[in-house]
Amino acid sequence: MMTMGATSVWERWDSMLEDGSVNSGRMTSFNHFVLGGVSPIEPGYAHFRFAPRVLPEFVNASVWHD
Repeated sequence: MMTMGATSVWERWDSMLEDGSVNSGRMTSFNHFVLGGVSPIEPGYAHFRFAPRVLPEFVNASVWHD
Protein backbone atom coordinates (compact mmCIF):
# COMPACT_ATOMS: atom_id res chain seq x y z
CA MET A 1 0.00 0.00 0.00
CA MET A 2 2.71 2.47 0.99
CA THR A 3 4.82 1.77 -2.08
CA MET A 4 1.73 2.32 -4.26
CA GLY A 5 1.11 5.79 -2.76
CA ALA A 6 -1.73 4.92 -0.37
CA THR A 7 -2.85 7.55 2.14
CA SER A 8 -5.27 5.19 3.92
CA VAL A 9 -5.49 1.45 4.55
CA TRP A 10 -6.91 -0.62 1.71
CA GLU A 11 -9.44 -3.39 2.23
CA ARG A 12 -6.91 -5.89 0.94
CA TRP A 13 -3.18 -5.64 0.40
CA ASP A 14 -3.50 -6.33 -3.33
CA SER A 15 -6.38 -3.95 -4.13
CA MET A 16 -4.13 -2.29 -6.69
CA LEU A 17 -1.93 -4.50 -8.79
CA GLU A 18 1.71 -3.76 -9.62
CA ASP A 19 0.73 -2.51 -13.11
CA GLY A 20 -1.55 0.11 -11.50
CA SER A 21 -4.81 -1.65 -12.37
CA VAL A 22 -7.49 -2.34 -9.76
CA ASN A 23 -7.86 -5.93 -8.57
CA SER A 24 -11.07 -7.35 -10.02
CA GLY A 25 -11.96 -9.08 -6.74
CA ARG A 26 -15.05 -8.12 -4.75
CA MET A 27 -13.24 -6.29 -1.93
CA THR A 28 -11.28 -3.41 -3.43
CA SER A 29 -12.01 -0.41 -1.21
CA PHE A 30 -9.11 2.04 -0.96
CA ASN A 31 -10.43 4.09 1.93
CA HIS A 32 -10.28 2.42 5.33
CA PHE A 33 -9.29 5.17 7.72
CA VAL A 34 -7.23 4.14 10.74
CA LEU A 35 -7.91 6.34 13.75
CA GLY A 36 -7.55 9.43 11.57
CA GLY A 37 -7.74 12.36 13.94
CA VAL A 38 -8.70 10.25 16.99
CA SER A 39 -6.35 10.41 19.97
CA PRO A 40 -6.89 9.16 23.53
CA ILE A 41 -7.17 11.61 26.41
CA GLU A 42 -7.60 8.81 28.96
CA PRO A 43 -6.51 5.15 28.83
CA GLY A 44 -8.78 2.85 26.84
CA TYR A 45 -10.25 5.82 24.95
CA ALA A 46 -12.59 6.50 27.90
CA HIS A 47 -12.28 10.11 26.74
CA PHE A 48 -10.79 10.95 23.39
CA ARG A 49 -10.21 13.84 21.03
CA PHE A 50 -11.63 13.73 17.51
CA ALA A 51 -9.95 16.27 15.24
CA PRO A 52 -9.69 15.12 11.63
CA ARG A 53 -8.40 17.31 8.84
CA VAL A 54 -11.47 18.22 6.84
CA LEU A 55 -11.60 19.31 3.20
CA PRO A 56 -13.57 22.51 2.42
CA GLU A 57 -16.16 20.58 0.40
CA PHE A 58 -16.98 18.38 3.43
CA VAL A 59 -20.26 19.71 4.81
CA ASN A 60 -21.73 17.08 7.17
CA ALA A 61 -20.52 14.43 9.61
CA SER A 62 -21.59 12.27 12.52
CA VAL A 63 -19.74 9.97 14.86
CA TRP A 64 -20.39 7.48 17.65
CA HIS A 65 -18.13 5.47 19.89
CA ASP A 66 -19.13 2.33 21.77
